Amino acid sequence: MKTIRIMAIAVLIVISGLALRAQQPGTKHTNPQKAIPDKVKGGQAMKITSIHYTFLSEDADKAETLFQELRDASVKEPGVVQFEVVRSSEDPNIFALWEVYRDKDAVDAHLASEHFKRLVLNGIRPLAKQRDAVTATLMR
Repeated sequence: MKTIRIMAIAVLIVISGLALRAQQPGTKHTNPQKAIPDKVKGGQAMKITSIHYTFLSEDADKAETLFQELRDASVKEPGVVQFEVVRSSEDPNIFALWEVYRDKDAVDAHLASEHFKRLVLNGIRPLAKQRDAVTATLMR
């Protein structure tokens, strides 16, 4: 458990650097129309979450389908800057999510969305054997 948290923090650090690099001219964003603003209105800072899920092997493929639908719906939300889902090549029962939100209001809107309730609360989490999350605030 401690190892997973350390890995999640390391992932946050690395990906935060990539997110900051994505602001530079000439680089591509995961979702270009949602480029990271220079200053976040109202003094709120971006919220970044790294989540690792572990599933039983018989549930992993179903989880992948749910994650794909979640990703496709989430990137359409106005406050979502980046939303990535990856499946481990070493252990296909482990998935990692990387979520970047413009601010806390965007996180709250995501958590209140129909697709979050349907896909995460009623789909992914009940299937998960383990879930570890780290949330950080990007201040600039």
